[in-house]
Amino acid sequence: MIALNKIVYILFKAIFFIIDDLQMLPCISKQILNITCPGCGLQRSVLLLYYKEFYKAFLMYPAIYFLLILLILIFLKTIFKKLKVQKSINTIAILTISTIFINYIIKLIL
Repeated sequence: MIALNKIVYILFKAIFFIIDDLQMLPCISKQILNITCPGCGLQRSVLLLYYKEFYKAFLMYPAIYFLLILLILIFLKTIFKKLKVQKSINTIAILTISTIFINYIIKLIL
């Protein structure tokens, strides 16, 4: 288990070393339509998490923590087939989608 943690940590560091070295991907809807999309801020939020700026990451993309929990639960369900987390996955998915939608509406209004 410790070896798996080290492998995941090394992969995480390698991926963010590559991302940190590159520029962010542009938002096509913002460039073409000049309207933010529901995913705007996600890349920057992930990078802020990488730099341990947890509050700033939340401000940038409020659904980031629900999204991370959802991805972890899906990952665990994939690895451990007998793990009964489907209700939790459904609940977190609804919270994630709701947070993304509410944040998007607020961004459009403001």
